[in-house]
Amino acid sequence: MTFAQIECFVEAARTGSYSKAAHNLFNTQQNISRQIKALEKELGVDLFVRKSHGVELTESGRLFLEAESEVLRKHNTVVDMIKDRSAKVGKRLRVGSGGLGSRVQGEILSIIMSYNAKYPDIDVDYMNEITVGRLIDGLENDRYDIIITYLAELEMINDIRLIQLNYRFGSPGIIISKKHPLSAKKDLKVEDLMDERWGVVARGSSIDHRIRIDNYLGQRAGDRKLKIEEYSTKTNLKIALVNGKCVTISYNDILEGVEDKLSFYPIDDAEDVSGLCIAWKKEHFGTKVRNLAADINDNL
Repeated sequence: MTFAQIECFVEAARTGSYSKAAHNLFNTQQNISRQIKALEKELGVDLFVRKSHGVELTESGRLFLEAESEVLRKHNTVVDMIKDRSAKVGKRLRVGSGGLGSRVQGEILSIIMSYNAKYPDIDVDYMNEITVGRLIDGLENDRYDIIITYLAELEMINDIRLIQLNYRFGSPGIIISKKHPLSAKKDLKVEDLMDERWGVVARGSSIDHRIRIDNYLGQRAGDRKLKIEEYSTKTNLKIALVNGKCVTISYNDILEGVEDKLSFYPIDDAEDVSGLCIAWKKEHFGTKVRNLAADINDNL
């Protein structure tokens, strides 16, 4: 049994997919499968049940994961610390987040503090950016080592490493001011609001929001011309929503602090892309990122 085999197993278990495990480990799907088969042969049990959509852990697989995931994490952390000390670099970790609600930002900051207490040799610099554009630019131009934001904001970025986190906001929905005449309706549909002004976060703040609203509304607008108004930040969009200047589609984290002023109507057929993720570019930050991701998943 080797740590390489355990790493392949743990990543496949975490993602539920050999192909995703291969992508995250910068390996091939064939090699992931080969390593896990060798592990299963040595243990004399099946660790996964193969499904059409991926793989699921067997009971033996769940027991093995519970024991070995922490062993692997400790091993990689020790190796990472030794490399840092011998190279005399890598002790600083610059973390950025952006596009998140204030509650989530506060929870992430608390977890980063706990992470730094667990690994005191690392000097953590944390910054929350107002806009996702600045956050991504910071990663691209080496101002950040890792960033935390919505997965959807990073889907079009090339040469980036990602770990998806467990934290989700649920399905998106229509958001309108409680001053709006239609806010009294029990059920509100997008089709009821096609003639309204739709507020979106400008691309400088969110790469994703305008594109998804355009795509979702465009499929339903027919010949009607949509009224789209861009706002420089999510905060400015929230102000406009509260004052009835526009309507929008977003996640309910935008309601934070103004729950008594806005109404939220879930959309059943909208794609849920609200998952948070950690992204990084340089391979040598992998262990630190995985440790931080594990802490976030354990605490959010």
